[in-house]
Amino acid sequence: MPTQGPSPSSHFEVQHFRVYFPSSFRSFELPIFFKGITISFSIYEIPKPASDEDVTKYTEIPLSTLSTNPEAFGSTYARESAFTREQWVARVNTNGQQTFIAIDIDNDNWIGTLSMLYPEMLIGAPLSTPYPAEISAAEEKGELDVLRIVGMWVRPGYRKRGVAQMLVQHTLETVRRNPTRRLDRETERVEKQKPRRRAILLGVKNDNAAAYSLYEKNGFRKDTDGEESTSLGGGEDGGLMVYIVE
Repeated sequence: MPTQGPSPSSHFEVQHFRVYFPSSFRSFELPIFFKGITISFSIYEIPKPASDEDVTKYTEIPLSTLSTNPEAFGSTYARESAFTREQWVARVNTNGQQTFIAIDIDNDNWIGTLSMLYPEMLIGAPLSTPYPAEISAAEEKGELDVLRIVGMWVRPGYRKRGVAQMLVQHTLETVRRNPTRRLDRETERVEKQKPRRRAILLGVKNDNAAAYSLYEKNGFRKDTDGEESTSLGGGEDGGLMVYIVE
């Protein structure tokens, strides 16, 4: 554990990183110094099937966010608030989706979230945003798998404390460690095939300079061969960013 905090001028400094591998999920505990205060976060991957408690906690996140940040979930409050309990359960347990939650260990609050969508969920689904031409061509040739990051959000009181950075880093490392699962449409089975290049796509609102900076710091690049601006859902426009996993 850390024995000494940072200088008063430091915004945050990672002092310690511990990794746990329980049977049903991974949790990463990360104490962070922020303006002289130690704040402990962990990252939790919602297991499938999700518990009733997890479904309830997850439901609160988009419903409390959509009125102010509709681009985070590409939807609207009116649509999501009409979902039944059964629809929320199905959403959390969707195959081909991993949902990561940042948790404040001191009070057990869920303070951030990010979801990764894998090819088994995306293949054959209608595209709300067209893929960049180069990536679309490589996917059609079987040279590359496409994944998408969606639902990236951190509670306002926890922003600029390293929570988003921790979520992104953990998600990218999870993708690097695990081969992509692809759905065989003829047999309706998910098969682990020989790993190949993967392109992780995400949309960023045009005026969200902080998000662009965060993703660029983690190796994403702006799509330069697509449309300058595209719809992100919820009536918001933005651009695509790309991260390639070799």
